[in-house]
Amino acid sequence: MKKFEIKVSYRIYFMYEKITGKSFPEKPMLMDWSVLMYACYLGTDDTVTFDQFIDLLDAEPTRLNDFIIEFVKKAEVFGQSGEEKKKKVKVKN
Repeated sequence: MKKFEIKVSYRIYFMYEKITGKSFPEKPMLMDWSVLMYACYLGTDDTVTFDQFIDLLDAEPTRLNDFIIEFVKKAEVFGQSGEEKKKKVKVKN
């Protein structure tokens, strides 16, 4: 499997929604994580089908778990930066 940078961005969530037709769930299952990782991977190689991607995951079984751990860490930072921006916005009455 090609190395790729894990970026937490709206683009990844949009790609997930485009692929699945639904939003990323609050309590994701294994398939949800696999599709999200596939959405990230498409930024590196958009010629790989989902079935080919799963074959790549089967060849490197720890990659999905590593992805989940890294993504969760980055998503927490992504979410915190969004919260900080919300706190700085002043609402005029």
